Amino acid sequence: MTETKCQLITKVNQIMTNMVYVEYRDEIKIIKSEHISFNSNEITQYKILGEYIKYRRKQNHSLGHAISGMVEWKKMLASDRKKTFYQYYYTILDNQLENENYDTIPSGNYLVVYHKGTYETSYQSYHLFLDYAKKNHLILDDIAYDESLIDELTEANPQNYITQISVKFKKEL
Repeated sequence: MTETKCQLITKVNQIMTNMVYVEYRDEIKIIKSEHISFNSNEITQYKILGEYIKYRRKQNHSLGHAISGMVEWKKMLASDRKKTFYQYYYTILDNQLENENYDTIPSGNYLVVYHKGTYETSYQSYHLFLDYAKKNHLILDDIAYDESLIDELTEANPQNYITQISVKFKKEL
């Protein structure tokens, strides 16, 4: 866990928030929570989060990477919600794990934004990759991957949390 956290802190020291990066990503193995309907209330979301935390602990996935979230970002921006609402929680798995049922974040080109602030406010940075995509004629996937880099384990003030937001893209034809 310490090694992973140190790598994430080192990464954060090399980036700027409120800027769009273009990155190629290899496929990433993840485990996901059950689906959370966009129409669900917060109680349902937190219930599923609690169950997911128990599962992570039971499977020894609570070390290393923090819990992250998958967002249907277009729905998020079109809604009147004033906080980020995840459709799944997920955890990045170590590549060494075998015989594990897992999902994947597909390999490909991603727009990446680093959001400084609470988890609930990450949606406020979605306009950055949307504006970049429009300007550069890119087609964005529907899912944004919000990965916590600096969280409550490394920073006491939630306003200083850093979330890496990634959206896969392709060039318009």
